[in-house]
Amino acid sequence: MFTLVTYIICITYQIANLPYFQIGNQLTYT
Repeated sequence: MFTLVTYIICITYQIANLPYFQIGNQLTYT
């Protein structure tokens, strides 16, 4: 169960962080 929770948190973090990282990278590049 702990592994499942960690897996879900990891995926949720990646999905939530991916667009934010792309936007931040684009703003920094601009």
